[in-house]
Amino acid sequence: MKIFKESGFSASGKILSLSDFRLMSDLDEVIFDEKKKQKVITSAEEKYLNMELKVITLWQYRQYWESGVLSHFGEHFHERGRAMLCLGLAEYYERQGRFSDKLADVIWAILEESTWMLPQHSGHTPFGGGKVPPVVGDRYLHGIELASAYLSASMAVIYHYCADILDEISPIIRQRMLYELKRRTIKPFINTNFSWSGVYTKSCNNWCPWCVSNVLLTTALVEEDMAVRERVVSKALDLLDIFVDGYAPDGGCNEGPTYWQGAAGTLFDCLETLYDMTGGKLNLFDNELVRNMGEYIASVNICERSFVNFADGSPKFTLDANLVSRYGEKCGSESLMTFGRYSDSLEDFFFHYGHPYRTLRSLATPSVEGEVEMPKAKVAYYMPYLKVAILRESETPTEGMFLAVKGGHNQESHNHNDVGNFVVYKNGKPVIIDVGVGTYTRDTFGPRRYTIWTMQSRYHNLAMFDGEGEMQGRNYISENEIFDEEKKTYSLNIEKAYHASVGVESYRRTASLAPGIVTVTDEVTLSEEKEMDFVLMSHVRPELNGSAIALAEGCTLTYSEDLTPEIEEFDPVGMDALTKWGSEKLYRIHLKKKAKSGSFTFTVKA
Repeated sequence: MKIFKESGFSASGKILSLSDFRLMSDLDEVIFDEKKKQKVITSAEEKYLNMELKVITLWQYRQYWESGVLSHFGEHFHERGRAMLCLGLAEYYERQGRFSDKLADVIWAILEESTWMLPQHSGHTPFGGGKVPPVVGDRYLHGIELASAYLSASMAVIYHYCADILDEISPIIRQRMLYELKRRTIKPFINTNFSWSGVYTKSCNNWCPWCVSNVLLTTALVEEDMAVRERVVSKALDLLDIFVDGYAPDGGCNEGPTYWQGAAGTLFDCLETLYDMTGGKLNLFDNELVRNMGEYIASVNICERSFVNFADGSPKFTLDANLVSRYGEKCGSESLMTFGRYSDSLEDFFFHYGHPYRTLRSLATPSVEGEVEMPKAKVAYYMPYLKVAILRESETPTEGMFLAVKGGHNQESHNHNDVGNFVVYKNGKPVIIDVGVGTYTRDTFGPRRYTIWTMQSRYHNLAMFDGEGEMQGRNYISENEIFDEEKKTYSLNIEKAYHASVGVESYRRTASLAPGIVTVTDEVTLSEEKEMDFVLMSHVRPELNGSAIALAEGCTLTYSEDLTPEIEEFDPVGMDALTKWGSEKLYRIHLKKKAKSGSFTFTVKA
């Protein structure tokens, strides 16, 4: 669905000039919240006023290519970006000159950098990546990727808000900022189709709206040439249509909830910026697909900060609650608005230089005061295109059993081999888990991705046959999915998620929820007798107790009596499991039997 093309909107003659443009134009007056302003000032004072501006060396850049290490270059690069935004806004608010010298030094250091691209993203340049960034004067076009785009937009925000502050030091600072913003962001965006754009493949992920949102903000705040402003907007509309066209009507995000803020969330950033740039002429907030894409994040919330973390997801993360509330308000979604307000009561305010427009909106919105009632959740919810089912025992997220089951295919964005995987929670706390993803490395998005244990079905709640798990690829799928809202059951065939050589002739999984009980039944037929090994993942040590296994949150696992249980403790290499799950070890429950076929039932009781 190409929402921009279908709207019939043309950028020609519809874009406001730089002098007429106003950020957050839907607000009668932009007033930054006093409490939030003070937090920015305090942060600038404590973190950045006396920070050492460390030299970013070529060796640090090359380390990614030599050893796959990401941190050496990135930690200094990101620190500068965060410092620039925080110091700039602090000086804009306070106007006492305390932060202006350090701000100018940070900006100048960023301007002197040869590239604003992270080494792991350096392939997103017209001339290819490598151990040394291919940038020599104006000979080569700069590349655009996530980090370069949001650094650019953050710099544009400071260019806009701190004009008189910087000009008092020297007008050359802003002249140089303008030169680099045009050279590194606006010019390459107009003249190049990057791989993240989806122009060649006709599909893309969160990179597209995230990069576009920051290119739009950069252009909106610094570009005077009307022809250039129109060209940027026109191209942005084309790219965003490619992104939106990859979504099914249910609005489900196949990248998982963790990436919702970078996917649907940044699409919403684009819509707000485009609204501002057109003086309200482009207004697509009432589009049904846009609304469904927003409501997805409330639907996959388990309880408070916990979300269904299929794919490269984290089991807990912090939402920009103000974005969620605003999304709901502008799209006419009461459920999203309510969820956003509740989330806002749990969190501190949002401040992130990766999303500078969103940061400004958060600063201009007072925090929710007082206690907010936890919103009711849907007890049965199914996304027919994403093939994810969610079942709850109670509308109150902190009460009762929760079950989520995933179908789909094994080439989704940020994919794990996890067709048929499920998670179980009790009273909002994890019992049977999806372990999530580890720290990103060079291998995470390369040909060795599925050598990483977190990506393999062997470390999901699925079966192995003689040690063989599911296979990656678009053809490895679920089929014959049946969701019964009334009976609270979801069943699906997953035999095609395994390579033909494994010999899985049929594998139907049925998951159901009843009061205090989650039941999963696997009916399996193989081409020959093999060791069937049904795996369940836990963050708490399971304890064998006769014919049952004690699980987290006081739950008990029972299973078909012909299965032999084993408990495996392992070190989650490459994952900060203590932060994610509160445990330095993780556990696999193995339920095994040598057989050619059979029906096997696993029951988790509260």
